Amino acid sequence: MPSSVVQQYGPFGELLRATGPAAKANPFRFSTKYQDEETDLLYYGYRYYSASIGRWPNRDPLEERGGLNLYGFIRNNPIALIDYLGLIAAGDVINTEFGDVKILRQPPPAEREMGNKAVCVVSKLIEVPQYPPWNVLWIADMGIEGLNYRAGIFSQDRTEYIFINQSMLPKAEWQLNGMLSYGIVLAHESDHYYTDSDDPETGHRINDRAWEAARKAMDKKFDCKYCIVAGFWKIRNQLEKYACECGIDLSKSPGRDPLE
Repeated sequence: MPSSVVQQYGPFGELLRATGPAAKANPFRFSTKYQDEETDLLYYGYRYYSASIGRWPNRDPLEERGGLNLYGFIRNNPIALIDYLGLIAAGDVINTEFGDVKILRQPPPAEREMGNKAVCVVSKLIEVPQYPPWNVLWIADMGIEGLNYRAGIFSQDRTEYIFINQSMLPKAEWQLNGMLSYGIVLAHESDHYYTDSDDPETGHRINDRAWEAARKAMDKKFDCKYCIVAGFWKIRNQLEKYACECGIDLSKSPGRDPLE
């Protein structure tokens, strides 16, 4: 018979009651974080959290750029907000050289799947390093399309995030131009993340190359080719062939006859 645990917490994650045969043995508690039995501290990856006092015992690695309260736990609102690594939370505003960045959320599985499909198309047009590091990627409200944000002076204290403007998310995957834009900004910022490069050094090598390759792919016309991987529809050019291979169903596009 499998063991079960029922845990009840206070608003700041303090354990009120734990029942069940495995209650004591289960170290993963509030917000799925590991809790040390001796100190009662919860491990968030970059720092520990004390639920008994409702704050971080040590300073924010992002310093004042993550907010003036360096010890406050997710704006004193753990019921509504989530901090994955002990650094930033939805609703935070980070001051950057490109202006304020308001953190909205981490992409849910459906948006991640759409993003992977978008980057897949870009990777067929040009060579891109890797798929986005979703664990450090956040959707944000800001004045630019995307930002690879680094904080911390020393390597051991360095933290890094990718922020993507919410306006870049396509409303539907059959919007191929929107998927291209989304895939290119994801690939561009991921390139900075993986290669530790800066814009002055790389320019817009991914952006320019990808859009040029997309134009050429659209000019390469097809007759009598059909997608059977994602829906069933007629492939009209090389770009649509790439979309099919990446699992994008263009048959749902308004006004499109799948058998035209």
